[in-house]
Amino acid sequence: MRAPYLFYRFGGRPRPLRRAIAIHVARCRNDRTWQDAVVLSEVFPVFLRLRGRGVVVAGGGDVAERKVRSLLDAGADVHVVAPETTEALRSLANTGAIRISKRRFEDRDLDGVWFVVACTDDPAVQRTVADACDARRLFCLAVDDVAHASAFGGSVVRRPPFLIAISSSGKTPALTRLVREILESALPPSHWVRRARELRRSWKERGVPMEDRFLELVRALHAPEREAGDGHSPNGT
Repeated sequence: MRAPYLFYRFGGRPRPLRRAIAIHVARCRNDRTWQDAVVLSEVFPVFLRLRGRGVVVAGGGDVAERKVRSLLDAGADVHVVAPETTEALRSLANTGAIRISKRRFEDRDLDGVWFVVACTDDPAVQRTVADACDARRLFCLAVDDVAHASAFGGSVVRRPPFLIAISSSGKTPALTRLVREILESALPPSHWVRRARELRRSWKERGVPMEDRFLELVRALHAPEREAGDGHSPNGT
């Protein structure tokens, strides 16, 4: 049997499916979008529970300040290592919220920690921190240093019970922020969350199979809208 044909416009003539795919893949290997997709395919998304766990932040500038605040929100025990720090970071240290070592990063700073953030403005220091983390099997979020990072940050949407993180593996942080804002506007209203929790309790009591729950949820969430359409609109008209 002859191989199936796919009309691929390489010169306007049909090629065997396998050959067409091979040519397409070869061309895509030189395309940046394809390369970015490969990087993303090698990333495992996960949320870290850092409450009470030690985290080192190498760097003391504005970026470090933002990272520190996010880490404090997660309950981490933060140790900042940098020759110079922002006034806000010094204020946090004065209140006991974080510790600051006013010097350059040293390998011993990694003793007993769970996670590391490198956000200095020196590529050599970034590489040093990342290499030290690799040697100890610690994940390192190296800001603006995708080549040496073993972890990537992202924009985060926190609206209980939802926690959504969006990452472009450090490729397009500005666009990632835009996607975050779009997702924030698309999250369901609070009464949907309450209704979903009520339904979950009901499903457990009634033993509703998992495959039947989604459709029941959709119907339940749209019921108020149908009732509003049959009667009064939300503004009472």
